Amino acid sequence: MEKKQEKSMPQDSFTLNIARGAGDSLSRLIYSPEDLLIHVSNKLILNEDVRENEASFFGRISNKMSGEDPNHITLDGIVITQLYEILGMDIPKSVEIRYQYNVNHEELRDLYARAKIIIDENTPEPKAAEPLSPPSVKRRR
Repeated sequence: MEKKQEKSMPQDSFTLNIARGAGDSLSRLIYSPEDLLIHVSNKLILNEDVRENEASFFGRISNKMSGEDPNHITLDGIVITQLYEILGMDIPKSVEIRYQYNVNHEELRDLYARAKIIIDENTPEPKAAEPLSPPSVKRRR
Protein backbone atom coordinates (compact mmCIF):
# COMPACT_ATOMS: atom_id res chain seq x y z
CA MET A 1 0.00 0.00 0.00
CA GLU A 2 1.27 3.38 -0.83
CA LYS A 3 0.02 6.60 0.69
CA LYS A 4 -1.58 8.97 -1.78
CA GLN A 5 -0.15 12.48 -1.79
CA GLU A 6 -2.38 15.19 -0.42
CA LYS A 7 -2.60 18.60 -2.02
CA SER A 8 -1.81 21.43 0.34
CA MET A 9 -4.50 24.06 0.89
CA PRO A 10 -4.06 27.64 1.97
CA GLN A 11 -4.66 28.00 5.71
CA ASP A 12 -6.35 31.41 5.59
CA SER A 13 -9.60 30.56 3.80
CA PHE A 14 -12.55 29.86 6.09
CA THR A 15 -14.45 27.82 3.49
CA LEU A 16 -11.43 25.67 2.75
CA ASN A 17 -11.08 24.90 6.46
CA ILE A 18 -14.74 23.90 6.59
CA ALA A 19 -14.28 21.71 3.52
CA ARG A 20 -11.22 20.07 5.05
CA GLY A 21 -13.13 19.40 8.28
CA ALA A 22 -16.04 17.87 6.37
CA GLY A 23 -13.62 15.72 4.36
CA ASP A 24 -11.88 14.54 7.52
CA SER A 25 -15.25 13.65 9.06
CA LEU A 26 -16.31 11.66 6.01
CA SER A 27 -12.98 9.83 5.91
CA ARG A 28 -13.71 8.57 9.44
CA LEU A 29 -17.10 7.14 8.45
CA ILE A 30 -17.48 3.72 10.00
CA TYR A 31 -19.23 1.21 7.77
CA SER A 32 -21.41 -1.63 8.94
CA PRO A 33 -19.94 -4.96 7.80
CA GLU A 34 -22.53 -5.27 5.02
CA ASP A 35 -21.97 -1.68 3.85
CA LEU A 36 -18.22 -2.21 3.93
CA LEU A 37 -18.61 -5.16 1.55
CA ILE A 38 -20.83 -3.08 -0.73
CA HIS A 39 -18.32 -0.20 -0.75
CA VAL A 40 -15.35 -2.45 -1.55
CA SER A 41 -17.37 -4.38 -4.13
CA ASN A 42 -18.26 -1.12 -5.90
CA LYS A 43 -14.58 -0.13 -5.95
CA LEU A 44 -13.69 -3.51 -7.47
CA ILE A 45 -16.42 -3.20 -10.12
CA LEU A 46 -15.19 0.27 -11.09
CA ASN A 47 -11.66 -1.11 -11.34
CA GLU A 48 -12.91 -3.77 -13.78
CA ASP A 49 -13.98 -1.01 -16.16
CA VAL A 50 -10.57 0.63 -15.89
CA ARG A 51 -8.87 -2.72 -16.54
CA GLU A 52 -11.08 -3.32 -19.60
CA ASN A 53 -10.09 0.11 -20.96
CA GLU A 54 -6.46 -1.00 -20.92
CA ALA A 55 -7.22 -3.39 -23.80
CA SER A 56 -7.56 -0.56 -26.33
CA PHE A 57 -5.39 2.38 -27.28
CA PHE A 58 -8.12 4.94 -26.65
CA GLY A 59 -9.01 3.22 -23.37
CA ARG A 60 -5.42 3.62 -22.15
CA ILE A 61 -5.51 7.30 -23.14
CA SER A 62 -8.81 7.69 -21.29
CA ASN A 63 -7.33 6.04 -18.19
CA LYS A 64 -4.27 8.33 -18.33
CA MET A 65 -6.40 11.45 -18.73
CA SER A 66 -8.69 10.52 -15.85
CA GLY A 67 -5.78 9.44 -13.64
CA GLU A 68 -7.05 5.88 -13.25
CA ASP A 69 -4.61 3.09 -12.49
CA PRO A 70 -5.72 -0.42 -13.51
CA ASN A 71 -3.47 -2.08 -10.93
CA HIS A 72 -4.40 -0.01 -7.86
CA ILE A 73 -7.60 1.02 -6.14
CA THR A 74 -7.75 4.08 -3.90
CA LEU A 75 -9.25 3.40 -0.47
CA ASP A 76 -9.62 5.41 2.72
CA GLY A 77 -7.54 4.25 5.65
CA ILE A 78 -10.69 3.53 7.67
CA VAL A 79 -11.88 1.03 5.04
CA ILE A 80 -8.53 -0.77 5.11
CA THR A 81 -8.58 -0.75 8.91
CA GLN A 82 -12.09 -2.20 9.04
CA LEU A 83 -11.20 -4.96 6.55
CA TYR A 84 -8.21 -5.99 8.64
CA GLU A 85 -10.32 -5.89 11.84
CA ILE A 86 -12.98 -8.15 10.31
CA LEU A 87 -10.28 -10.61 9.25
CA GLY A 88 -8.67 -10.49 12.69
CA MET A 89 -5.35 -9.44 11.20
CA ASP A 90 -2.90 -6.87 12.52
CA ILE A 91 -3.43 -3.51 10.86
CA PRO A 92 -0.29 -2.32 9.08
CA LYS A 93 1.34 0.39 11.19
CA SER A 94 1.67 2.67 8.18
CA VAL A 95 -2.13 2.87 7.71
CA GLU A 96 -3.78 5.96 9.20
CA ILE A 97 -7.54 6.38 8.92
CA ARG A 98 -7.38 9.97 7.69
CA TYR A 99 -5.34 9.24 4.56
CA GLN A 100 -6.10 7.51 1.30
CA TYR A 101 -4.01 4.61 0.03
CA ASN A 102 -3.48 2.90 -3.29
CA VAL A 103 -4.08 -0.81 -2.78
CA ASN A 104 -3.14 -3.48 -5.30
CA HIS A 105 -6.37 -4.75 -6.84
CA GLU A 106 -5.39 -8.42 -6.41
CA GLU A 107 -4.67 -7.96 -2.70
CA LEU A 108 -7.98 -6.13 -2.27
CA ARG A 109 -9.87 -8.91 -4.06
CA ASP A 110 -8.31 -11.42 -1.68
CA LEU A 111 -9.19 -9.34 1.40
CA TYR A 112 -12.72 -8.84 0.08
CA ALA A 113 -13.30 -12.55 -0.58
CA ARG A 114 -12.06 -13.51 2.88
CA ALA A 115 -14.09 -10.77 4.61
CA LYS A 116 -17.22 -11.75 2.66
CA ILE A 117 -16.99 -15.32 3.93
CA ILE A 118 -16.65 -14.15 7.54
CA ILE A 119 -19.45 -11.59 7.30
CA ASP A 120 -21.81 -14.01 5.53
CA GLU A 121 -21.21 -16.62 8.25
CA ASN A 122 -21.93 -14.11 11.03
CA THR A 123 -24.95 -12.41 9.48
CA PRO A 124 -28.28 -13.99 10.42
CA GLU A 125 -30.64 -14.94 7.63
CA PRO A 126 -33.57 -12.54 7.25
CA LYS A 127 -36.92 -13.89 8.33
CA ALA A 128 -39.20 -14.93 5.52
CA ALA A 129 -42.12 -12.58 5.22
CA GLU A 130 -45.49 -14.16 5.76
CA PRO A 131 -47.53 -14.20 2.59
CA LEU A 132 -50.26 -11.62 2.58
CA SER A 133 -53.80 -12.73 1.92
CA PRO A 134 -55.39 -10.98 -1.03
CA PRO A 135 -57.74 -8.18 -0.12
CA SER A 136 -61.42 -8.96 -0.10
CA VAL A 137 -62.95 -7.49 -3.21
CA LYS A 138 -66.62 -7.09 -3.97
CA ARG A 139 -67.86 -6.44 -7.43
CA ARG A 140 -69.79 -3.24 -7.96
CA ARG A 141 -73.03 -3.34 -9.84
